[in-house]
Amino acid sequence: MVGRRILLLLLLMTVTLSSAKTLLQCSGQLEELTGHVGGSVLMPCSFNWTGVMPELHRVVWQKRIEGGQPLVAHERELLEENKSQDREFAGRTSLAANWFEKREASLTLSRVSMNDTGLYQCHIVTQRPHSSAICADIRLTVSPDTAEATTVPSLFLLAGLVLVPLFS
Repeated sequence: MVGRRILLLLLLMTVTLSSAKTLLQCSGQLEELTGHVGGSVLMPCSFNWTGVMPELHRVVWQKRIEGGQPLVAHERELLEENKSQDREFAGRTSLAANWFEKREASLTLSRVSMNDTGLYQCHIVTQRPHSSAICADIRLTVSPDTAEATTVPSLFLLAGLVLVPLFS
């Protein structure tokens, strides 16, 4: 009889604990974005969290490097920000302070350069309770600034229009 009660109590505890399980859910689909030199680009990273609020939560945005270590584009853990950010991204990234509460870890990258082209990942980690997932894969393609690209040919066209009557 005592054995059955203990078994029933253990079963009840297991059901209770599994129903209170904490979940980090992410879409994780690859998204293609285009940025322009000198401009800004918003790289989206949204997630869903169910269950008890974790004691610690951290987001790390990384740029993947083929055959090498990824570069840290941005990181935030509670009040600490960018303690291991790669210097290539220094002063050019921003993330909302209340990103976890909003379930939105989207990164803004400013003063975009051609070197920013590549694959970026948004990695979210929680502790107490522990959970970890890559919540965004972004392929960023950077193109030259459209204003600059059209200004130079326009100047040559204008110069031609001015000079042609002189030689006619």
